[in-house]
Amino acid sequence: MKMLIISCFDWYEKRTKTIIDYFQKQNMEVIYYTSDYEHIKKEYVKKSEQINYIHAIQYKKNFSIKRLLSHYVFSKRVYKILNKHVPDYVYILIPPNSMLKYAAKYHKKHSGTKLIVDIIDMWPESMPINMKIANCIPFIIWKDLRDKNLKEADWVFTECDLYQEILKKYISNNKISTLYLTKPKTVNINSHYYADSSKIVLVYLGSINNIIDIDLICVLIYRLSKERKVVLKIIGKGEKKSEFIKRAQEAKAQVIDEGVIFDDVLKHEILSKSDFGINIMKKQVYVGLTTKSIDYLSTGLPIINNIGGDTEYLIEKYKAGFNIIDENVEGVAFKILSDFDTRQEMRENAYKLYHENFTENEFRKKLDHYIKYII
Repeated sequence: MKMLIISCFDWYEKRTKTIIDYFQKQNMEVIYYTSDYEHIKKEYVKKSEQINYIHAIQYKKNFSIKRLLSHYVFSKRVYKILNKHVPDYVYILIPPNSMLKYAAKYHKKHSGTKLIVDIIDMWPESMPINMKIANCIPFIIWKDLRDKNLKEADWVFTECDLYQEILKKYISNNKISTLYLTKPKTVNINSHYYADSSKIVLVYLGSINNIIDIDLICVLIYRLSKERKVVLKIIGKGEKKSEFIKRAQEAKAQVIDEGVIFDDVLKHEILSKSDFGINIMKKQVYVGLTTKSIDYLSTGLPIINNIGGDTEYLIEKYKAGFNIIDENVEGVAFKILSDFDTRQEMRENAYKLYHENFTENEFRKKLDHYIKYII
């Protein structure tokens, strides 16, 4: 039996590698295709012999016509690859939405092939756009590329429960389930942590773009800085980085720019010497889980979070940080400043949250449960 796994983005370590390994153990011939363009670095990848690449048009801006064109051309090339291989199973990771359109087109002509759709992100819902704009024709067409073709899927996985609030209108409840992202554990938990009551060390990891809520982050920093020294470490880059640094400094934080770090051991060392990880986005962004939150939790780092859905629920359930909104900044700041003695317990809770939800073992258990519906 032959399975094609296709992803436009690099989800290899957090998802695709585990999926490939899992289905290979089901005695399948697994062929993996991905884009030859690296979305984060905005450059073509150094190719590996173990991976098949689909050529993509390069783009420099995340929100641009050229990016949409790149994804559309990529999706058309996926259709040609499907016709070339004629697989028994097709497993696609969405977005881009246009890839589902072409996978569905293939599935209609090859009904014997099983189509598995894995929705990692919701476009355009996860973008911070005004609701009036979101309801304009171009954005409706964009959403419809996904929604109207979901009925062709034999099974749908979602990256979080939240997405199913929208998607359940387009696919039966008995054909959809949540499969969280995963992160392999590479280093020992809390190996470098030492609580210092004289300061609060915050860390932001990831892209610094127009979806993070710089206003809310800086309001919190300013409130904390009235009573403690605040250090903000930034790991990442993005078009809003200069503004973020400037605003954080104006809010009285000492900012340490760590740059872009891909090495997990070095990243872990920085995270494990921090008190809280920042997971704060603009209210309009429709997201239930972020990769940065899993990075934080995997090192036992508690989170200051304003993401709704799954993350809000898990943070509250495990007592692994604080959920913040515009209206409760004062209360959250008070807890951060006064709950110093519970820091270690909160770190243990954060790691427990990771261990019980985001390890490769938990990922495989979920696949074991749903495999009977897929194969």
